[in-house]
Amino acid sequence: MIDEIATVTENRFLGGGHFLLSLESPRQAAAARPGQFAMLRLLGHSDVILRRPMSIYDIKENGAGAGAPTILQFLYKVVGRGTRLMSALKPGDSVGLLAPLGHGFFESEYLNTAKASAKVLHVAGGIGIAALLLPAKALARHRIPQRLFFGGRTLADLAGREDFEPLTGPVILATEDGSAGHRGYVTKPLEDYLERHRSKKFLM
Repeated sequence: MIDEIATVTENRFLGGGHFLLSLESPRQAAAARPGQFAMLRLLGHSDVILRRPMSIYDIKENGAGAGAPTILQFLYKVVGRGTRLMSALKPGDSVGLLAPLGHGFFESEYLNTAKASAKVLHVAGGIGIAALLLPAKALARHRIPQRLFFGGRTLADLAGREDFEPLTGPVILATEDGSAGHRGYVTKPLEDYLERHRSKKFLM
């Protein structure tokens, strides 16, 4: 756990109220692993004093070719005053960042089970997808087959799905309004998939 003042390098609007926030913090990026999260604090707003817990979506290099990760990325959706203020952050702004937090996923804890399974199935709804990209990348490095089941109220709630397709193959979608994939909850296509492959062992 490291407490830093991180610098915003990008705060990209993805549509549907979703943003991808990139913060430069080399020590924290180097220490982070899949499944961990961070506490973000907006500076200069006395009425927003509590830190916001957010899953670490991805870890990136800064593009300088150094090879070591320096950027932490956070996928979030504007739902209240705190996230509205976050959406106004610009490159060069500063954010208080306490990270990485949580146990996270150690390969020694899951890799043998994953390799013994026919496939690893990821299941997420809406912004809950933010916790799954780093685990999916880790599994892909070991060439473990994966599939993502992703649901939301509308197509606009399915932000980030494009990042998973190179890792998991085509994403199985579900929306409550029927604007993408199965009309209804994502649990239904998951149940159908498991029923069609009853003889196989999956890790979820």
